[in-house]
Amino acid sequence: MSETILNALVQLFALIADIHDQTDITGKEKNVVRSFLLRHLNSEQVSKYMDIFEGYLSEYRSRSHYKLCYPLVQ
Repeated sequence: MSETILNALVQLFALIADIHDQTDITGKEKNVVRSFLLRHLNSEQVSKYMDIFEGYLSEYRSRSHYKLCYPLVQ
């Protein structure tokens, strides 16, 4: 699987995880992402893409928080 596709999938996983506006993603949810990655990658790559997943998740959460606090600011 290409790096571009993996990056897009990880970004999609983070976006889906952020839909519910929960403050924390559970370990079970992270394990689903990790399980998918383990089927396609070696352990070093899994760590890399889990870090990328966490980064996207953090970015989406900060954007959601900003929109909640400042809904009229575009």
